[in-house]
Amino acid sequence: SGEEDNTIVIFTSDNGCAANANYKVLKAKGHNPSYIYSGNKGSYLEGGHRVPFIVKWPEKIKANSISDATICTTDFMATCADIVDYNLKDNEAEDSYTMLPLLLQKEGFTREATIHHSKEGVFAIRKGSWKLVDSKGSGGWTYNGKDAQFDLQLYNLEEDPGEQNNLVEKYPELVKELKEKVDEYKKL
Repeated sequence: SGEEDNTIVIFTSDNGCAANANYKVLKAKGHNPSYIYSGNKGSYLEGGHRVPFIVKWPEKIKANSISDATICTTDFMATCADIVDYNLKDNEAEDSYTMLPLLLQKEGFTREATIHHSKEGVFAIRKGSWKLVDSKGSGGWTYNGKDAQFDLQLYNLEEDPGEQNNLVEKYPELVKELKEKVDEYKKL
């Protein structure tokens, strides 16, 4: 009937693999659910938040196109509103950004930062390739004791996607900027 060409299909998943998954069996079968990233479900670490995001919309999206922009599932609300020309009110989907420009490969996608939140109530902020964690440890089930001596953690995810090198002492001005921004978001 041709309806498939103008139907958007989105494949994604819940954040991170459960900590109680049998990782030994998964790895023996050649599968590492967190890939190169640290952490799992419940953590603010990348393995706790990065998920697949695949979209098919033949009339609108060029096949096999790729974007490296940081998006969040909260962006579905603004995106769907944009698709159907609904104007969100100021108190609706305040943390949602329309992904439509990304999907259509046009200019206009803007996201100031992305907030991550762990099961323990720990916040992290991602801005560009930088991520500041407002705590010690992993904020979840994943042990991350190597950073227990620092009250904050700073990672360059482009250079260190596995979050192994805490750069908090090397970039104090960036830490200050991101800490102020995450504190601002916490008040909203």
